[in-house]
Order: sequence, then C-alpha cells, then structure tokens
Amino acid sequence: MVLGLDRDDTIIRRRLRQKVEFLSEDMMGVPEPSEEDLRRFLESHSDAFRIGTKITFSHIYFNQDKRGETVRSDVEDVRAVRGAGGG
Repeated sequence: MVLGLDRDDTIIRRRLRQKVEFLSEDMMGVPEPSEEDLRRFLESHSDAFRIGTKITFSHIYFNQDKRGETVRSDVEDVRAVRGAGGG
C-alpha cells in the first residue's frame, strides 16, 4: 500500500487478510461459463472483439544510378511478382 498502513498495524493487516479471503471466497462462487454462454456473450458484444482494418504497404526504391538501363524492367518484374496493385 502507498501509505504503508499494512506494515506496522496488526489490526490493518488482519482486516486486509479478511478482505482478501472474502474476495477470494466470493470469486470461487462464480460458475464456469458454458460454450453456449460464451457464444451468446460474443454475439452480443461482438464490436468489443472486432479487429479494425489494417493497411500495410512496402516502399521499394530502385536507384537508377546503380541499376542503369535495367531499372524499368526491374520495376516491371517486381510488379509482376507482387501484383499490379502493389500487394
């Protein structure tokens, strides 16, 4: 704890222990959801689990000084392999 109340005070330590025990007992009473429960929950909260559209791109640089006369054919070769749309 930030204030350090749990360090030197027996009463506070006892209350904290009781609180943790109470919370853990409370959590043990929660039943495991069935597959049907999970499916219904997913259907009714599908927006919370939807992954948005992702867009990626690649930048390929063709240095004409290094490639010389082949630069245009090199570009066309890469387009043919990757598809005309760049993907």
